[in-house]
Amino acid sequence: MLIKLSQRENKIINRIILVGRVGKKEFKNVKNGSKCCILNIATNKRYIDRSGQIKEITNWFPVYFFDKNADIAERFGQVGSIVYVEGEMNNKKKVEPDGTTRHVQMISGNHIQFIPTGRKEQPTGQDSQTKESSNEKAVTTDEYYMNSRVDDDIGF
Repeated sequence: MLIKLSQRENKIINRIILVGRVGKKEFKNVKNGSKCCILNIATNKRYIDRSGQIKEITNWFPVYFFDKNADIAERFGQVGSIVYVEGEMNNKKKVEPDGTTRHVQMISGNHIQFIPTGRKEQPTGQDSQTKESSNEKAVTTDEYYMNSRVDDDIGF
């Protein structure tokens, strides 16, 4: 027996939304030459255990950003900053050096927005240049694209 699904029920969604704090930032080279920045994002969950004590669990999610989104993550992604991320879950096949194959799940970030905390932080170390406006205004992917130089991508 076949059940006919309505147009609304026929849509399948692969969407992840995270709001959390930035932890470690990593950079990788991709085989096709794209830029990749991995932001480790922490989210917290509070609950009350059986004895009535408040407990907190921190979950870490590595989110992979590519190309222009990697530029945004690199420039504004400071440890401790609050970030809103939209993305999707992808499954990748990874071959280990010993020849075994693993299937790895990864989050690919499609949209990134840094949320101002309302407090001014003092820049320190090598990241001082990137903190210039991260706490003053939320930076979205769309705003970054609109403010970036268009002629950098044109070949003439």
